[in-house]
Amino acid sequence: MEYTLPTALADVVQYHNTCSFMYGLNKALQEGIQDTTEADIAKLTRRLTMVSLQIGQKNMEISQPGLDEEDKESLKSERKKLTERYDAISDALKELELRIQGEGATGEAPMENADTPTTK
Repeated sequence: MEYTLPTALADVVQYHNTCSFMYGLNKALQEGIQDTTEADIAKLTRRLTMVSLQIGQKNMEISQPGLDEEDKESLKSERKKLTERYDAISDALKELELRIQGEGATGEAPMENADTPTTK
C-alpha cells in the first residue's frame, strides 16, 4: 500500500489539531488550578481592555462629521454606560489587587478581612 501525499497531509492536519487541542486543554486546566484571585485579576484586566476599546470606538463615532444631534446624544449615552462599567471593573480590579497585597506569606487573606463583605 502506498502512502500518498493527500493521506500524509491529512495525517499532519490531524496531528496538528490534536496538539492544538492538547495545548488548549492544558491551558484550560492551568487556569482552572490557578489561584482564583489571580484568575479574576486576569479576567477583569481583559474586560477592562475591551470596555476601554469600546469607549474609544464610541468617541470616534461621536466625532464623525455630519452626525445629527439625536444620534450624537444616543452615542454619548452609550459611552456614559460604558464609562460607568469601566469604573466598576476598575474598582473591582483595585480591590483584588489590594487583596493580593494584603495576603500573608501563606497566601491566605488576613483574618480580619476573611469574612467581611465588601461594600461600596
